[in-house]
Amino acid sequence: MNFDDQYFQAREEAIAWLNRRPERRDYAVGVAILGRMRFKPLLQRRLAMSAGNDVLQRILVQAVTDGCNFYRNPSSPKYADEVPAEVVNLTDAPKPTVAEQTAAATTQPDEKLPGNVRTIVRWFARAYKLREILHREMRRVGEGNDTQSVELRRSLSERINVLSEYMDRLYPLRESYFQGGDVPSDQTLEQIGPPERLAPSAPSSAPQSSPSTVAASLRIKDEDYDAMTVGELRRRKHSVRTLATKKRNLLLYQSENKAAKENPMPSCPRRTKIETQLRSLDEKLYAIDKALARKG
Repeated sequence: MNFDDQYFQAREEAIAWLNRRPERRDYAVGVAILGRMRFKPLLQRRLAMSAGNDVLQRILVQAVTDGCNFYRNPSSPKYADEVPAEVVNLTDAPKPTVAEQTAAATTQPDEKLPGNVRTIVRWFARAYKLREILHREMRRVGEGNDTQSVELRRSLSERINVLSEYMDRLYPLRESYFQGGDVPSDQTLEQIGPPERLAPSAPSSAPQSSPSTVAASLRIKDEDYDAMTVGELRRRKHSVRTLATKKRNLLLYQSENKAAKENPMPSCPRRTKIETQLRSLDEKLYAIDKALARKG
C-alpha cells in the first residue's frame, strides 16, 4: 500500500466522517472512504455487501480509525486484513432483528387496528420481503470482479439501502401507535407511499440520469429541500448518493464502476473537476439530511 496523496486525502475525509456525531455517520459513506484509503480491502468488500447495522457500523468505525493511523506503524499486526466471523455471518446471510421479524410476520394486520396503522404494517411487511429478495439476489451474484457482477452488486446494494431507509421511517410510526396510541395522519402516509415505488424489481428497470439531471445534481443551491416531501427527499438523496459513488469510482478506478484492480486517476484538470463536483455532492447530501431531520 502506498501512502500517497490519495491515501492522505481519503484520510482527511475519514477524520471528518469520524468527527461527526455517531447518528450522522452514514454507513455507505464510511465504507466508500475505507475503500479510498485502500485499507483492509477484504474487510471493506465484505462491509460493502450490507446496508449496515449496529454491529457492522461498530466494526466500520474501528476500521476507519485504524486506517487513519495505519501510516504511523504499517507493520503492526493489529492492521492485518482480517474479516471477523460476525461480519462473515451478517453478510453471508443477513438476519433480521427481532423487531423486524415481528413486524414483517404481520402480513395480515388485525382488522381492529386503525386504517392508517394497518397500511403502515402492510407496507413494512412488503418492504421487508422485497429487501430479503434483494439480499438473496446479492448472495447469488457472489464476489466476482467482472463488470457484470460489480454492476449487479452496485445496483442491488443501492436498492437495499433505499428499502432499509424506508423501513427505518416506517417502524417508529408503527411503534408509536402500539406504545402510545398515536395514529399516523393521511398526509404522513401520502409523503411516504408504498415500498414498490422505491425498489424496482430488476436492475435494468432503474431510471437512467440524463445529462441535465446530472448537472442539476451537482449544483448546491438548485433545489428547495424544505418544499419537498419526505418521500421526495429520500429519492433525491438516493440519486445524489449514487452519483457521488460514481464520481469516487472515477477517481479510484477511472471508471464509474469498481474494477478488479485500482487505477487512480493522476493529478490533472479532470481530477480537479471531479473532486470539486464530489465536494458539492457531499454538501448536497448533508443539506438533504438536514432537511429530513427537520421533517422528523
